[in-house]
Amino acid sequence: NLGLSYDLFKNFKLKGRVGINSISGQIETTVPVFAYTDHIVWVDDLETTTRGGRFSSVGEYGKSTIKNTNTDVTLLGLYNQKLNDDFGLEVSAGYNLFDRRENRLNGVSVGGLVVPGWYNFNNSAQTPKTTEYSSKYRLMGVLGSAKIGYRNLAFLEYSARNDWSSTLPEQNNSFFYQSLGASVVMTDLLNLTNNEKLNFWKIRGSYGTTGKDASLYLLKSTYDGNPTIQTIGNNHDIFFPVNGVSGFSVNNRIGNPELKPELTTTFEVGTDLGFFNDRVTLEYTYYSSVHSNQIITVNLPASSGFGLTAANIGEMTNKGHELALKVSPISNENFRWNVNATYSTNKNKVVKISEGQSELVVGGPFTNGSISIVAKEGLPFGTFRSTVPEMVDGKMLVDENGIPVLTADEKYLGSYQPKYLASFGTDFSYKGIRIGGLLDIRKGGTFLSITKNQTEFNGTALSTLVGDRAPFVIPNSVVQNADGTFSDNTTEVTAQDIYAVSDVYFGGNSLLLDASFIKLRELTLGYAFPKSFVKKIKLSQLNIDLFANNLKFWLPKENTYADPEINGPALTGNATGVETTQTPPSRSFGIKLGIV
Repeated sequence: NLGLSYDLFKNFKLKGRVGINSISGQIETTVPVFAYTDHIVWVDDLETTTRGGRFSSVGEYGKSTIKNTNTDVTLLGLYNQKLNDDFGLEVSAGYNLFDRRENRLNGVSVGGLVVPGWYNFNNSAQTPKTTEYSSKYRLMGVLGSAKIGYRNLAFLEYSARNDWSSTLPEQNNSFFYQSLGASVVMTDLLNLTNNEKLNFWKIRGSYGTTGKDASLYLLKSTYDGNPTIQTIGNNHDIFFPVNGVSGFSVNNRIGNPELKPELTTTFEVGTDLGFFNDRVTLEYTYYSSVHSNQIITVNLPASSGFGLTAANIGEMTNKGHELALKVSPISNENFRWNVNATYSTNKNKVVKISEGQSELVVGGPFTNGSISIVAKEGLPFGTFRSTVPEMVDGKMLVDENGIPVLTADEKYLGSYQPKYLASFGTDFSYKGIRIGGLLDIRKGGTFLSITKNQTEFNGTALSTLVGDRAPFVIPNSVVQNADGTFSDNTTEVTAQDIYAVSDVYFGGNSLLLDASFIKLRELTLGYAFPKSFVKKIKLSQLNIDLFANNLKFWLPKENTYADPEINGPALTGNATGVETTQTPPSRSFGIKLGIV
């Protein structure tokens, strides 16, 4: 980073900053040549045989190089002037350029290794396969702001910016956004600075817009050069070139050359309060946002020959409250105890998709039960949609085999968005010793658990222990008679009958779980060495801290499957709230040394 500041004349200065962040890396992967010996197992009549399916490897070597470079250039002119005894003015204007370049080169052996243990592309049994990816992104903008202050207690600020982005079509690549904000320190305005109970009170509000461009390369359809034709495994995939002939395939995503920039209009109002010399502080904010032309990934029907495309959603709203409280019950020279808590809610709704269309599939379908994630007018973004068991007067309808009958139409089954988020933290300090902890809380929302789907399929989920796996009748179920009436169901089923394909027989809602949790996010224990000791060793500050993260979490009783906070690695586009058998969250422990 390089920054320069020059006072051009009184009250006016020029500032320039250039930042370059470049990362280069190389990753090598090696898989040895090996083959496990066959297992000998007992079968009927005490005979022995070998069990097949033992895994083996012909060896593999891969190497990846990556280089990412971000360049950020900003030039600003700043002017400040005290207009009179009461008013002051600050004005700024400038230019900003952000440029990002990414390059990746991957190589992997094919057909195994000729000489075991020699990891080199020259040792590949067949011609190694290489893939290369490069991308360029640029965002340019001009910006300005003006701020008027009154006696350092009331402020009015206006800011504006116009950006040009390389990820948008030429006719839509320019977008303008602006904001207006005001704040008043009421304790100064009302001369309450000596008030022992209320020592600080500020009210604030703002109204403005924010623009956003698209992700990379969504405007045109693309081709994949020399793609893989058939994945076989064990380093024997078939790919182009074949017999010296190269090939290209059309990418699964259709380009959209008509994309427009996103625009978010936000109104925000809030207050900050301090009591008893800031022993108690409270911050509250209410916001209301309208999102226009939001860019999302849309799933296409298989009949189109493609899988995805990018599109603008007409309008979506977010309204919510944010609250932060900090209390210092004890505070003196040797001992201090702080308690802090936060609480936030957000209500999201899709207002409009487009003319003639009220719903878009933005994720899925997932599993055999065809659970989709949709943007539906009048509902929260990311609502789950699937079939559910047919109910008759509060009882589940089953067929002549005792299997649930599903609804003909798919139902909307809630979304991943929570009712509220909260946190609670506390810390103690005594003569340099510090102890702290943090709890995170999420209430409400649902998520789709593929782990539940898979463990019920293979019989390792606790839900498959129903009836000790003896045949049973589905509780509170009825069957339809030939005359159209209903009678109690008496047909027994087994756990394997219904859980091997649970999302088919019980509908997709059987895989939706409560996404609530309480997590012990962090515990810390630290020590700040006394200043007298630090001065002796020619330092200004010396700290040491022990920390532990993700020590424990508490989940709803129905969720014995997965962490609802982590989306699965198989997700693409805008899909959220789908857990795809990811690695369970891990605890981490560490030590941190701070030297200044």
